[in-house]
Amino acid sequence: AAADTPPAAPAPALEGWAVAALWAGSFAGLAFIADQKILRYKLLAAEAGAAGALAWVLASWLRPGPRWVRTPLDVAVALYAIGGLFFYALSPEHGASSLELNRIVLSAAAFFAAAQTSRRLARPEAPAWSWALSGAIAGCYCLLQTRGGLGPLQVPLAERPSFTFGNPIFLAAFLSSAACVSGALAVSAAGRGRGLWSLGALLALA
Repeated sequence: AAADTPPAAPAPALEGWAVAALWAGSFAGLAFIADQKILRYKLLAAEAGAAGALAWVLASWLRPGPRWVRTPLDVAVALYAIGGLFFYALSPEHGASSLELNRIVLSAAAFFAAAQTSRRLARPEAPAWSWALSGAIAGCYCLLQTRGGLGPLQVPLAERPSFTFGNPIFLAAFLSSAACVSGALAVSAAGRGRGLWSLGALLALA
């Protein structure tokens, strides 16, 4: 939530839909684009999504209106990023520490991009729908992987599924976050929607 910040100027309808689609596509890409150890397509997709949102924020500052939507975490995240740069500068092995620096910068960029665009989305719930639905699909596929499929539907058998992440730990991080988003959607929904999002959370956690 923003603190002592006037409401952000509403974005033009087309831009609001475009940014909502950008975030929704980013979450879907994070789930379904296969990771590669050398090319890292999944990481590139995540970086492209955050960069695209930040580019939209910078472009929006060319219009009159509030320039920055403040949140209680702004200072903490900025210090986190600055600390990463500081330790990278002091590291005797820049090649080894560059990967950690990339993660820190990407995390900070994604936070500020989301914070600055969240109030300007045409459908703020669309990215959450994409995140939760992607987690439910991934969880369902992983359940199939533990059995090698179901009936005529055959999938690669895996004792520890990794889906498109190439690592069960990375998959678990995504599924746990998707389960939280599904749970939040279930709490805010009513009727059938509550049951459907609850089912999505269960699939992500299964």
